[in-house]
Amino acid sequence: MALPDCFDCKYGGLEHPCRKPDGSYDFDKAAAALVVRGREIRAERSIADAQGEPGDWITDCEYELVADHPDLIMPLIIAAIDACETPADAGFVAAGLIENALVKHGQRLIGDIERLAKLSPKVPYILSGVWSQSGAVSATVWTRLGQAIGASGRMSDDPREAHDGSAITILTDGEAIKLLAEKLGPTLAATKPR
Repeated sequence: MALPDCFDCKYGGLEHPCRKPDGSYDFDKAAAALVVRGREIRAERSIADAQGEPGDWITDCEYELVADHPDLIMPLIIAAIDACETPADAGFVAAGLIENALVKHGQRLIGDIERLAKLSPKVPYILSGVWSQSGAVSATVWTRLGQAIGASGRMSDDPREAHDGSAITILTDGEAIKLLAEKLGPTLAATKPR
């Protein structure tokens, strides 16, 4: 499977910080870097101010992965969901990685996203932070996303979120933090066919 070869790695000598020593993609490291990047942005540090910092590589890596490596998107989404600790982290992952992935590869990803949403209430909560970017997510995918979220606890009642007509329940920050503490990795491992 081809791995991202971002501009700074290819031409700037960055040496692929997204990879493990064995050369495979390090989804956990990339997910942690995404969450840190979101925190930097929320702290009102511009991307330009953070250039050259240790986690700077994730911006181009995420773009490259979403643009050209659809087979790597779901493992990164799962790792990013697990890396979220706060509602703000969840909002950043939803509005960035997941939203961009659904715009570019929605038909390909929606089935996996629906399956994830059935495994844990954490997933629909995070999915509720996805907006359609002025209709950029296909109507079919958008409808299925709303159904995957259903009546689960949400980030807000913002009308830009996917919705299936169910009653809306907005989680408090405390409820969301408790929900976000659950890790999908062990749940997924337990549900894989043997």
